[in-house]
Amino acid sequence: MKKVGDKLIPKTEDEFDAEDIKKVENYAKAINMLYCAVNPDDYRKISCCSTAKEMWDKLEVTYEGTDQVREAKVDFLCNTPTA
Repeated sequence: MKKVGDKLIPKTEDEFDAEDIKKVENYAKAINMLYCAVNPDDYRKISCCSTAKEMWDKLEVTYEGTDQVREAKVDFLCNTPTA
């Protein structure tokens, strides 16, 4: 992104410097790692996502649940009598 006046606008590929190119490469690697690390069912879940963050969030909810679900699990485990 570059700042023009008070607005941020995307750079064109011609304006990319070495740092921008490295960021794009690392972002592509992150997405590839997520695709390679999941089983086929999870691949289908994340293949429709458009960003690595969206993929990660979907996997996080799949395996850990939402904040509300996690709190309910903690409450359940804390209130379960031990034998």
